[in-house]
Amino acid sequence: MEEKINTQKVEAVASTVTDTHTNVENPMKKIVINNFIGGITWAMGISVGASLVLAIFGFILGKINLIPMVGTFIIRINEFIAQNSHAFRNY
Repeated sequence: MEEKINTQKVEAVASTVTDTHTNVENPMKKIVINNFIGGITWAMGISVGASLVLAIFGFILGKINLIPMVGTFIIRINEFIAQNSHAFRNY
């Protein structure tokens, strides 16, 4: 019984080693394409997740009336930029 368990463990390790070597032998083009697609999907997931979190956060802030304070701050920034934009036009 114990020999059977040990044999199964050895076969599992051998299978893992074989899978690792098989993955290393993939053509470079396939590896690059897989990594590129993985990077794109990761970036899309981060974007969608961040959008959802920020939307929920904004909704909560809107319910507790902090948004008008933020809106006033942004209006003041826009007014400052509009008043001082002539200084940057010469560059």
